[in-house]
Amino acid sequence: MSGMKSALSGLLLCFVLASCGEEKSVEAEEAVESEEAVESEEAVESEEAVESEEAVETEKTIQERAEAGDAEAQCELSQMYYEGEEVPKDDVKAVKWMRKAAGQGYAMAQAYLGGMYLYGPIVPKDVTVALKWYHKAAEQGERFALLKLGDLYFDFWDEEREIPKDNAKAYMFYNLHTPKFETENPALLSLFKDMKAEMTKEQIAEGQKLTREWLERKAKEKGE
Repeated sequence: MSGMKSALSGLLLCFVLASCGEEKSVEAEEAVESEEAVESEEAVESEEAVESEEAVETEKTIQERAEAGDAEAQCELSQMYYEGEEVPKDDVKAVKWMRKAAGQGYAMAQAYLGGMYLYGPIVPKDVTVALKWYHKAAEQGERFALLKLGDLYFDFWDEEREIPKDNAKAYMFYNLHTPKFETENPALLSLFKDMKAEMTKEQIAEGQKLTREWLERKAKEKGE
């Protein structure tokens, strides 16, 4: 009988020890899960903090970056004042910031400033100044300026004919805007057909020559 009690006591002790081991194992797993949850929360908080900082940075930027001399921000701020987007509409400030951006050589701003002078009324209309800024932008490959110069030299949008008509130059600028434009830009195909219908073979040849010379000059400037 004594032996049986001893055996039962041994089994009970093993059971208790096993139970303790399971409890410790469960506690350890819970501790790990808790740590992982904390780490996950901290990671989320960290990401949210970064996003918040980026949002604050973005929010403060346009005005502050413009004032610090960032040409892209100056151009964007000008558009905001012109459209009255997120700021009260202010044509004077729109012109001011666009001039600053264009003066720094930012091609998009140069093209926009050209448009301001071409159409007015927020600045006195001046076709000569408009052409100057369009040409500056075109020299940098700004595609809107290239297209606009093609339009202007072919007399599109120039009802008062203040710009001397020049089909060869128009051909060049259209070609620079869309290489192989005659076959690869269906949307503009009818426009180009109208233009070519007015051009002589000599004018077309001159337009092609001007295009080659422009591209060769640009390649030399890049050291190619």
